[in-house]
Amino acid sequence: MQFICPIKINLNLHVISKRKDNYHNLQSLVVFVDGGDRLSFYPVPSSFLGGRAYPQSQGTECLQVNGPFASMVPMDETNSILRAHRAFEEAIRRPVAGRWYLEKTVPVGAGLGSASANAAGALRLLQAVNPLHEEKIVSIGKAIGSDVPACLLSRSAIMEGVGDRLTLAPDVIAPPLVIVFPSIMLSTKMMFNKLFSCQSRFSKKESMQNMKNIWATQNVFEAVACQEAPVIGEVLQALRETTGCRLARLSGSGSACFGVYDTQDQGHVASAALKARYPAMWVWSGAAV
Repeated sequence: MQFICPIKINLNLHVISKRKDNYHNLQSLVVFVDGGDRLSFYPVPSSFLGGRAYPQSQGTECLQVNGPFASMVPMDETNSILRAHRAFEEAIRRPVAGRWYLEKTVPVGAGLGSASANAAGALRLLQAVNPLHEEKIVSIGKAIGSDVPACLLSRSAIMEGVGDRLTLAPDVIAPPLVIVFPSIMLSTKMMFNKLFSCQSRFSKKESMQNMKNIWATQNVFEAVACQEAPVIGEVLQALRETTGCRLARLSGSGSACFGVYDTQDQGHVASAALKARYPAMWVWSGAAV
């Protein structure tokens, strides 16, 4: 069984307030685009994996990772696929032995929801083998990470709260996009700390309709990201200079940047130009899932 983990793009991102649990209330319009990691799962008898079974940890699954960003994937208990697998087993209270294969083509720590999409893909593949109510799947996803529920949905939506409150936005269609990863990982925790050391005020909460107007909104992390890693500002400027780019912005807390285009052809031409300009960077172009 195979699942393509769509790439998540935050078309905008506002930080509204700090919560008592030290997390932050956000507002963000997210869309999902094709071309993500390829995740496969092959159920096997538990005896094939050494005979260890639930509830022992690390006993009913194994993971192999290949691809250009394989070295960025943690292989310990923090791996989102393995966390999803074990949480799923706990939910159904029995082992689900199997082998995972991940072709890692999307960078980690780029603001593209890569690890969350992998966890969501794992839950979907496990759900196909062992049916589990959708509400329970979403509950498991929330416990793994705040972006996982959105990645389970993989449809245009406005995220609120810590990212767990979702309002579908079926009238928002992902435009043709070009994404550039400047080969720098930015810690989300560090970015929040930097944001509030530079800027004491929070963003104003917007109406749902205003959030859908990406031209009138922003990504509050963008200035901080450019200050932390000047190459991000350079990439944003390079995107803006490509023919047909209507908007260039940071995705999530970075460091990936994206450009919005009127047509897919414009995106492909821009992508080729950026690959030539930045041969060491990951450049992707495509449209909605």
